[in-house]
Amino acid sequence: MGRVLWATRSFAPGDLVMRERPLLVFVDGDGGHDLIDKALKMSEEDRLKLLDMYHLRPGDDPRFTIASYVKEQSEKKARTVVSARASWSAYRFAYEVISMAAFNSHDFATSSEQSLSGLFPLASLACHSCTANCTFTTANPSGVICYYAARSIAEGDPISILYDVRYAGMPTLQRWMVMAKGKDFVCQCSLCIGPDAMSGVKCLRCHEGVAMPTFPRLLPTTRELPTITDATWLCDSCGHAPEPYILAKQLSEADKLTTQVTNAAKHVRGDRPFSKSQASNLRRIATHAHKKLGGVHSVIMGTTELSWAAIKANSRNRGMNDTVYTTSIVNLVEQLSIMECAEAGCSNGTVRCKIEHSPSHNFDIVADALTCLMAITDLPKFVRLHGDEVAFLVRYLPLLALTSQEHKYLAFRVPLKMLQL
Repeated sequence: MGRVLWATRSFAPGDLVMRERPLLVFVDGDGGHDLIDKALKMSEEDRLKLLDMYHLRPGDDPRFTIASYVKEQSEKKARTVVSARASWSAYRFAYEVISMAAFNSHDFATSSEQSLSGLFPLASLACHSCTANCTFTTANPSGVICYYAARSIAEGDPISILYDVRYAGMPTLQRWMVMAKGKDFVCQCSLCIGPDAMSGVKCLRCHEGVAMPTFPRLLPTTRELPTITDATWLCDSCGHAPEPYILAKQLSEADKLTTQVTNAAKHVRGDRPFSKSQASNLRRIATHAHKKLGGVHSVIMGTTELSWAAIKANSRNRGMNDTVYTTSIVNLVEQLSIMECAEAGCSNGTVRCKIEHSPSHNFDIVADALTCLMAITDLPKFVRLHGDEVAFLVRYLPLLALTSQEHKYLAFRVPLKMLQL
């Protein structure tokens, strides 16, 4: 996928790393017509830049079998865009450009209601890392993409971004499946080849740590993704591997809890308010998962996400007040703390984790939490009772201000309101 871009100097968090205009901005969801129309109008030099990015050629198979979906969609769109009487070279060009856009485009923010994507000379070549050192945005009036340092970057370090913020809340195998299916690659960053805290189970030997799976590095010739049975399991406290038959029982129990979360999610997707019994069931699942699995297991992440969805669904009927805002903030901070710990391979998953972690890249969750914070009428009381949550969110303000105009406005309002206390 991405080529490696190297830092030519050191950067501090918040520094502008790169600013670039797009080669091409096109409409999504029109079957590829706008993309091909605009690509045909480009200069030969710019077309070569487009096709220098990773793409499939007619007859090529993607690296991963699961990415055949992109191949099928590219073939379908190319046939739709190009006339049946068109030459083979016209079909080939359309097919290659469509597959290239599927693998390399960025969402492009605009005031228009249309869904747009952009392709960039350098930004589209940046490599992915689940522990990315940069964040990026196209939400600016200049119509450019901006990379900002999310953490300290030394001269000579590779520049990396998170291709999709959804990756931050996924265990390794699920993350790899989404990457392979949509982008035909699998990340091999330190998080991906390290212990997967979101799939861990309680160690029944020391009763203190969490046994976590580590998956083997993938060879360049690998076409199929590994499974949970290919992992090596070790406890993060005592260092011992769980007994196979005990591990099998624990994984079976984790699967049952995952199924329960999936079934509960079907109700939330219907936009219906949660009943007390359903909310109680979610708490039961979360409590059981904390006891049997680990603090950042994907089951716990799933229950916190569903609880937030339930809060929003219920508030549409009952309205919002300080109690609801408080519950919302605590829930959203819990989601962020799980992400932070999981990205660091830590099994704690609480806002009071003793290990200091880098901020997650899911700034929409931060914005939701801060929006609730600004709406609380008795803010001094909230700060007094939930100082840890406030301190946790304040860490995100410098980076939040770089992601979009709305987030920038929110990042400046919060400190001003705090000064009034």
